[in-house]
Amino acid sequence: MANEIANFIKVSFSVLASTCYCYAVGRIVPKGTARLLCLLPIVGLFLYLPLHLHTIYLSGLTAFFIAWLANFKILLFAFGEGPLSSDPSISLASFVFVACFPIRIQQKPSPRSRDSHLQDKEPKDGRKHMKYAIKVLLFAILANVPGYREYIHPQIVSFLYFLLLYVELETLFGVAAVAARVLIGLELEPPFNEPYLSTSLQDFWGRRWNLIVSSILRPAVYKPTRNLASRVVGRKWALIPAFMGTFLVSGLMHELILFYYVECDQRSPWEVTCFFLLHGVCLLTEIALKKRFGGRWQLPRLVTGPLTIGFVLFTGFQLFLPSLDRCKAFEKAYVELAALMAFLGKESQRLADYLNPLRVVIEEISAGVRGLKAGMREKRFGKKVRSTLVQDWLPIPHEDLTRLRRGGKFYCWRWAQTKGVKRKGASSFRLAVKELYGHWKHLSSLAAGDRRMQQTDNFEADGTHIDSLSAQGSN
Repeated sequence: MANEIANFIKVSFSVLASTCYCYAVGRIVPKGTARLLCLLPIVGLFLYLPLHLHTIYLSGLTAFFIAWLANFKILLFAFGEGPLSSDPSISLASFVFVACFPIRIQQKPSPRSRDSHLQDKEPKDGRKHMKYAIKVLLFAILANVPGYREYIHPQIVSFLYFLLLYVELETLFGVAAVAARVLIGLELEPPFNEPYLSTSLQDFWGRRWNLIVSSILRPAVYKPTRNLASRVVGRKWALIPAFMGTFLVSGLMHELILFYYVECDQRSPWEVTCFFLLHGVCLLTEIALKKRFGGRWQLPRLVTGPLTIGFVLFTGFQLFLPSLDRCKAFEKAYVELAALMAFLGKESQRLADYLNPLRVVIEEISAGVRGLKAGMREKRFGKKVRSTLVQDWLPIPHEDLTRLRRGGKFYCWRWAQTKGVKRKGASSFRLAVKELYGHWKHLSSLAAGDRRMQQTDNFEADGTHIDSLSAQGSN
């Protein structure tokens, strides 16, 4: 796990340097072929970086964030399109963040719309936070499903895996959105819009499921393909190659993500691509039927909703999940999540052990300053007479001192009862710091004395043991 985190840090710095280079190229080179040629090496580098990672989470997320979305944004940026070109005065920090994260910045609302939503903002925020809390709880529960797979029916396991996939993506993207809001103050679009409420495939793929990918594929694949096809087959039939090309690219990019963390003998025979092509054909059929019948014949939402979700789940069980199941993706993710929690717990304990002495010193100094201020406020000291004894002006509990880590062992000392020394014309704060430093040296000497005493005890014990053996031998 430590090596994987080190590799991830190297990959992160490579991505940071590459995006800074792209930002500089955008400032210097005009959009078009020249900028594209300058940015193509970065595209190749982003395709290569996920190969340095071997865990499901880090390799999959890096492949999705960098190899897919960041590359598409850079290609759009080469021609002056996409989110990286939406604001000519974008700062370097915002450029790096938008390029590296699969999130598109929302447009700032007008004052009128802001005032209209002011009265119901708090209830919506409350419902949003409640939904995220429920999804995090579901993720914590469903993450343990791979450990109990043998006790659950396979069809139920498939459904729970589908639910786990959605909740996991929602949680990860939510964390990225919160990080963006805290670090650079950006309001970000949600990645999903309650896909379980979809009433049609067009509603599911266009307005509810993975809106980040939809916002990238629309300007990168759909619009160029439709404009090109309009010149060949006309605008009436240009919709077919545009939709099929978009779903084909989406399927190929999903195959690429699987390629990064799946063994050679476990790769799917284009099942994921077939899943997206099938949905492209069904989506075109749905649009044609809507145009044919119009508003004359329309099923209610209570019927179209379950039909849509049922079709997505059924096709996903047959074509999408087998690829993930073949490479044991969920089982590996379960093991990696447990290993990550254990690693973080171990490292946090080690960090706490090393920071504990520093924490004690900081606490004592801050408490001493507070006591000094209180003593000066109560006029406990004269104008020219200051005590160097901390206990004289601060009620420090000297029964037991907080444990300090020394040489891999923990010791517990008492405060030394020293006599107060009074000096004239000296700074109270300087004397207080000197007093604390004296106590620190006293603790160090106590630690050295304890070690010498322990060595002496061991030596005396060994001598006693030798004397007893010699006495037995003489007898």
